[in-house]
Amino acid sequence: MFVNVSVIGLLFSLSSNIIAHTIRMFFMCLWRCKTRYAIWNNKGGVGKTFLTFVLATEYARKNPDKHVIVVDMCPQADVSEVLLGGSRDGADNLQRLISQRRTVGGYFDERLRFPHDKTGREASFSVNVCNYNKDIPQNVSLVAGDPLLELQVQTIDKIAAQKLPKDSWKNVHSWVVDLERCISSAFPHSALVLIDCNPSFSSYTEQAVLAVERLIIPCSPDSSSARAIKNVSKLPYGHKVPKAYQGIIFSDKVRENSMSSPKIHRVLLSRINISNNRPLGAFEAVKNQLKDEIKELWDKDSEHKIFSAPLKSLFQNMPNAHIVATVATHTGAPLGGLRPGPYRVKDTLTQIRAEPLRRYRDAVENIVETLDIRDS
Repeated sequence: MFVNVSVIGLLFSLSSNIIAHTIRMFFMCLWRCKTRYAIWNNKGGVGKTFLTFVLATEYARKNPDKHVIVVDMCPQADVSEVLLGGSRDGADNLQRLISQRRTVGGYFDERLRFPHDKTGREASFSVNVCNYNKDIPQNVSLVAGDPLLELQVQTIDKIAAQKLPKDSWKNVHSWVVDLERCISSAFPHSALVLIDCNPSFSSYTEQAVLAVERLIIPCSPDSSSARAIKNVSKLPYGHKVPKAYQGIIFSDKVRENSMSSPKIHRVLLSRINISNNRPLGAFEAVKNQLKDEIKELWDKDSEHKIFSAPLKSLFQNMPNAHIVATVATHTGAPLGGLRPGPYRVKDTLTQIRAEPLRRYRDAVENIVETLDIRDS
């Protein structure tokens, strides 16, 4: 029996090419992965909006080959205003988008009419931010916030509660998933998605949480943040829920519909006053209280479904950056564009000092470096 050596060589060559192509496609899929984060806490005033702004713009600056998509799920639309030009021009730019219904509220207008089907034009609700604010990197898109979210939520709840079709709750709670995926699919490489969430855990916040893989929780150094962390453990994850509410809350609906809540990526202690490169003692006490709450939730997470990082890596201090935030939100300038020196904010002359700016930049860079890390 004769075997043609050239045929064997050809088959081997074809097999090698197929394997090589498969490997290339595998790594291409990894390269094109979309990493999605929600910035949320069940408490307002913790620096959530400014954190979303600096993470989006700094990640975009450091990764010009990747795209950043910001979805503003706050009725106040504060992060939209900052990205679109700050308090000087951003408010006018935002109002134009609201009037044109090129906002998340405009998208919800259409989904309220057809709650169980995609619109087919999800991507039209995003804008390239640099067309409105030249200081923002070109690789940042925005789905702007909308005050009408607060009115829409009542109708959203009614549709989600309908018995027919039987998957009404899942369909409605996938609206932001549909929006984000349609927008991000337009970009040939990786896309980072950041969703700025309203503190209230209403149904549009539930949608935002279900659209992401990970959760970043900013906290302020006060006792009310410890109470908020307890609610964070209850609302998305159903931890220590009173017996009367068990079986009917968000976490139960998520399980019933074979969906999943995001894992906690980082807990950030914002607005920490630093002395000798360490937080002051009072802030350390609050941090320990927050750690105790998180540790209790960690101990319950035997299947590793709630956290994406080791317990020792979860907490990070964010230095006080009040002046930096004031200037950035007024001018719409990203962190990388700010320099030490005087700035006029409306009628007030204020001063950015070099050392606080450096500390805050270092802290933001530390977070940005974790945003591509996959679950361990």
